[in-house]
Amino acid sequence: MYVISATDLTISFFDAQNLNFMKQFGTPSQNTTTMRWVSGQGLLYTGDTKGVIRLWDVFDMEEVGTLGNEGQLHGYSHEHAHGKHHRTTGTHKDIILDMIELSGLDRLASASIDRTIKLWDLTTGKLRRTLNGHAKGVRRIAYSPEWKVLVSVGFDFDVLVWNPYVAHLILRMQDHGCSLCGVEIVPN
Repeated sequence: MYVISATDLTISFFDAQNLNFMKQFGTPSQNTTTMRWVSGQGLLYTGDTKGVIRLWDVFDMEEVGTLGNEGQLHGYSHEHAHGKHHRTTGTHKDIILDMIELSGLDRLASASIDRTIKLWDLTTGKLRRTLNGHAKGVRRIAYSPEWKVLVSVGFDFDVLVWNPYVAHLILRMQDHGCSLCGVEIVPN
């Protein structure tokens, strides 16, 4: 199947073989800004304009939880049943612009306009590390499983290179002369 998020606060599911519409549902009051499929879990992760990462079961086509709240993976049934709509702790403070799976590390990296990159444990949902170093929002991230480095770019003019095992920056490539829009790792 393929999944589309739209500015009307919906996520739509389509059958990839025959292109037929399958299901559509509303998201909880904020636009989905990025999505990442984690095949080993069978879950779709979405980041939104409020800095929250939501998890979706694409087979049942329903939301199953969020990352955050003391760094734990939480379902929604209790929160929605009691009408609570509070910010979860450990989440980003602003729009999430990109997410990637760190192959072989069982981690998800999320990048935000709040100038941070967060590394999440895909098994427990715990926040493992927050990477600080960008002066402005982080637009895109890429990961090299071969070299075990995470590369980030954003609205500042620098490329930052991180080791996901440690919290500090390992390399800053400076002064590209303008904001950076994308980064990609080319294997080999």
